[in-house]
Amino acid sequence: MLLRSAGRSRRFTGRGAELSSDAARSQRPLVIVSVATGYGGAERNIEILLPHVPAGRTVVVFACNPYHLERLHRIDRPGLEIHAVDAAHDSFVRDAGRLLMQRCLALRPSAILGNTLDSLRILVHAARRLPGLDARCFVFVHDFLWRDYEPLLASLPRATLLVPDRSVLEKPDYVGRFVRPHGALRALVVPNPVDVPGATPEAAPGAGFLHLATVNGFKGHVHLARAAGRLRKSRPEIAIASYGHRPSPELYREIVRQAEEVGATGTLTLHDHVADPTPLLAKCRAVLVTSVSEHGGPETFGRSIIEAWAHGRPVIAFAAGAPGRMIRHEVDGLLVDEKDVQGLADAIARLQQDPGLARRLGRAGRERAMREFSSQIVAPMLLAVLDGGWLRRGPPAAGRPPSPGRARVLFDVSLSLAGGWRTPVGMSRVESDVAAELARHPEADLHLVCRGAADGGFRRLTPFELEFLANRDDGRGVLAARELAAWCPPPPWPESTIATQVARFGALHRLAGSSVLSAARLRRALRRRRSPTIHRSPADVAPPLQVGSGDVLVSVTNPWDDVPARVFQALRDRGARVVLVVHDLMVWETPHWTAGRDPRDYSDNMLSVIAAADRLVAVSRATAAGVERAMASIGRQVPPMAVARSAGLQPNAAPYGAAPAGFEGGRPFVVYCSTIEVRKNHIMLLHLWERLRGVLPADRLPVLVFVGRWGWCVDTVRLTIERNWRLAPHLRILEDVPDETLLWLYRHARFCVFPSFTEGFGLPVAESLAAGTPVVVSDHPALIEASEGLMPAIDPSDLPAWHREIEALCLDDARLAALQQRATQYRGAAPDELPRAVARAAGLVETRCADAVPV
Repeated sequence: MLLRSAGRSRRFTGRGAELSSDAARSQRPLVIVSVATGYGGAERNIEILLPHVPAGRTVVVFACNPYHLERLHRIDRPGLEIHAVDAAHDSFVRDAGRLLMQRCLALRPSAILGNTLDSLRILVHAARRLPGLDARCFVFVHDFLWRDYEPLLASLPRATLLVPDRSVLEKPDYVGRFVRPHGALRALVVPNPVDVPGATPEAAPGAGFLHLATVNGFKGHVHLARAAGRLRKSRPEIAIASYGHRPSPELYREIVRQAEEVGATGTLTLHDHVADPTPLLAKCRAVLVTSVSEHGGPETFGRSIIEAWAHGRPVIAFAAGAPGRMIRHEVDGLLVDEKDVQGLADAIARLQQDPGLARRLGRAGRERAMREFSSQIVAPMLLAVLDGGWLRRGPPAAGRPPSPGRARVLFDVSLSLAGGWRTPVGMSRVESDVAAELARHPEADLHLVCRGAADGGFRRLTPFELEFLANRDDGRGVLAARELAAWCPPPPWPESTIATQVARFGALHRLAGSSVLSAARLRRALRRRRSPTIHRSPADVAPPLQVGSGDVLVSVTNPWDDVPARVFQALRDRGARVVLVVHDLMVWETPHWTAGRDPRDYSDNMLSVIAAADRLVAVSRATAAGVERAMASIGRQVPPMAVARSAGLQPNAAPYGAAPAGFEGGRPFVVYCSTIEVRKNHIMLLHLWERLRGVLPADRLPVLVFVGRWGWCVDTVRLTIERNWRLAPHLRILEDVPDETLLWLYRHARFCVFPSFTEGFGLPVAESLAAGTPVVVSDHPALIEASEGLMPAIDPSDLPAWHREIEALCLDDARLAALQQRATQYRGAAPDELPRAVARAAGLVETRCADAVPV
């Protein structure tokens, strides 16, 4: 037998059909498929979840790993049915899938939770034979190690993906392309749970440091050994103990060899996996997380982080992946640049010599674990989702009720929906920052809207769109979660159609009995009667948008791209007000750098929309001057307008980060952060670097790094990159770079460049200078304004002048140092300058004299 069942099971006969819909879902059985040969955080999550399932509810678990099975059997819970799967046999997916199908027909579970890639294979095997099953499937993706999953996910078109951190969905060319808003699958961010003990002892004076990690390629054992080797020389009293499975004996032997080679023996000791790390956590001073971004990394969550916090211990971690976002530097842990061995050693030594700091960080971590990751919070959230509800974060009624008589604010989040799970950049970052400011006003009656109504205007968001935004941990997430909680839409899936099909199949199953002949008849009956479609619920439909007098529409991302001017005039006719952020008038000023529809029609619509606004916020004085010139050209009056700059990505948002792959050699590089499009003048830089390649010494020629997505009119750029193979070693193109990596690039670049022909402001210029890195810009007024006149400004068409300046900065360290000193004089905008200006224009913030910004 490839599958064997364990006791303590209780048959469930489908009484839920006689109950109300909500009660039926919460009492019907739950099936969990947690099949994997290894053991890790995914299996630990299931063990923590099970005690929180209401007593008397049947839970069926399929498991494989001996550690996992042993711990499941220790859970003293009635109604727990355990099936052991022997994955050593090639047919285990088929056999487990058959048994899963039988248990689903007999029990009619409310949900089936798959916990691993092998679990997904078993779910697919059953769903292909039992139509409608995929609508009750929830698949947890815990890491970046999945392979050949595309056809599997395509076989579960109505399933829900669960991830512990949004980084799983943000990664390009991974599972994120299958999920909403651009794919069919629903996706939810549900953090890993942790059991928080009632009390934890203080670390003993001689307590050491703990490292909990399976021995694999991305857990960073080699970097830990190198840091231990340095500590062995400077702080020999420090002890580091590493515990974890050793699935690869060859890799383990290599780590041992390198530890001996760097002299880490005595400081670092390697131990096998321990069943319960609680005693180790109680005795250690801090926990180390040294995972890196290669060999299947980085971490997508980091269970050892929340385990450490639950026990009141701080964490020292490389700022790679989710740990770099989870840990708040100097608040509940210490972050170090990825692979910075000396920085890791210094952080360990710092907590060794400062027990008070370790206690403060540990207390803050414990408070956060109780507030965000405690099983008492996460388990009910997950169970509510598994029972057919919407993702709920925080209390049902978040914030105060809207104040009577306050204007209703309609905030346009079209760019957030269009961008999907990508990291916000440019205008989408502005949209995110403004949402954060609006979220600080719970007294406002605020609704999210987007472009795309049947009349070409705006519409409310559907529940699925609200839930998608609610997954975010920023202002957009707060606003969406608040609106979703206040609305209480119908459940994501129609219970009746799924329940009817499963009940029908279950009846056929009971009639068939167990004979071979009857089973064959059952299979034929299922094939004949199965329906390929399960209709979605009305939750896919947005409520009507009714705009009245006093309402305020706020759009910060060029609504004239898609919405005709007549829509805004209609809003004005109904007594609504319109607040717009103007980033640039490029299509009017420089139509030859644009693409798409006729620039004359585009300009006419843009200027008509701007003229119909009640309030404008320009992102620079240069843009404001452009608005005044444009309105004068058509004989229209300029609406009241303020100027407010965007601060962009702030260095303190990610004080440490991870280098992109291939940047470990120490070779200097120059960064140009911008969408790759014709007006950004990338082609000039390519010609310039071809020149520099012939005149600069090899050790002085920096790598040219383009950070940005591909835009329009870039055929010449693509062809130049593809054909000039000699330039390839000196050029890197990075798309969809996370914030922590972008800040790392800003901080470590020799300098940055921004030779754009035309701009509204130049956000990367401000971000580079805020990070302390000088930037050479074009002489466009907006870029001179963005750099506060501190940086060299050169005609973007003057290649010889750019050649002279860039060559000098590559060769002359004194000249570069002078620019670096000037960069320290940069003041920049306050982080809330632009968001507060928008809130003031919408009437949510009282205008003070200090707030006024003259045009």
